[in-house]
Amino acid sequence: MAAESGKLRVHLFYAYDIAMLQNCVGLKLFADKRGNRVFGYPRDLAKIRPNDYAIIWSRFGTWEIRGVWTIVAAAENVVTDEWCRNYPIQARVELLTNSMVEDRSEKLQRLLSVGPGGKKRDYYDDDEAQAILNSFGVTDTSHSVVSRSNEGRVQTSVGLSSNYRPPFFEAMLETKDWSVFEDYSHALLRTLGIHNLHAFARDKQAGQSDGVFTIGNMAVIYDATLNTNPGSKDKQIQNYIEALKRDELTISSTHSEPINDRTAKRVWLLVRETSRPIKTVGNIKVSYVDVRDLMSLCEQRIADGILLDDLVDKLGKLGTVR
Repeated sequence: MAAESGKLRVHLFYAYDIAMLQNCVGLKLFADKRGNRVFGYPRDLAKIRPNDYAIIWSRFGTWEIRGVWTIVAAAENVVTDEWCRNYPIQARVELLTNSMVEDRSEKLQRLLSVGPGGKKRDYYDDDEAQAILNSFGVTDTSHSVVSRSNEGRVQTSVGLSSNYRPPFFEAMLETKDWSVFEDYSHALLRTLGIHNLHAFARDKQAGQSDGVFTIGNMAVIYDATLNTNPGSKDKQIQNYIEALKRDELTISSTHSEPINDRTAKRVWLLVRETSRPIKTVGNIKVSYVDVRDLMSLCEQRIADGILLDDLVDKLGKLGTVR
């Protein structure tokens, strides 16, 4: 692996049907069977590295590729719901550019083929990889990538090396210590520009959340966790919902935060899995929120700038769509 670490690499994933395409794109989780009949051999997880690129290919009448994505991490059974169990080789991805190519001229078909039979491979290196990226107008510079859309807007993507990316992001994605993950979660929210944030001291939590914050029209109770087993947080979630139903959040014996005028109330479980809804109770939405999505917003905020209303809107949508 060390010898390959400097290679530019693009991975090709295939969507067998519309449902698979929608799941892969919607979950930001490109997946494959252990033995893929399209490529003809098992995909090697060891060849899929953070900061590699990925494209997803489908052929329903004509063939098309939906954007260029960057790989955050790859493992078996990252998500184990009913659909994902059929495709255990999984790579978590983030969208870099959403251009969709429908090319009947065979230009890309040639780029994605090898040998007289035109058989596709599951990944392409170096010059071949750059040729594929060029067709989308993406240029790689030593895996530190800043791309520009047709409108010229700078887009940074989580999972990429960036001058705008604090070093603790990577430590947060790798730690197995729940207390470290919790501390980094507070730092991540502050880096995002959430100032009215109250983190509870660990020795005084006793069933409380890790913290609360308000921003714009939002009031959020959050709990950073490395445990995403179904049902593991049911009791705490119910307590958080009841707290948000009140007119104010109790921060300490001497301080409360009024929330009666907040129209968007959220319970966030901060995790290292795909952002997705858990349930909705009245105007209170309970969600898993992937810290990578928050990291991506941090980078965008620093690189591009995000107005407060836009930031609140983006935060409010996290984890609300499956």
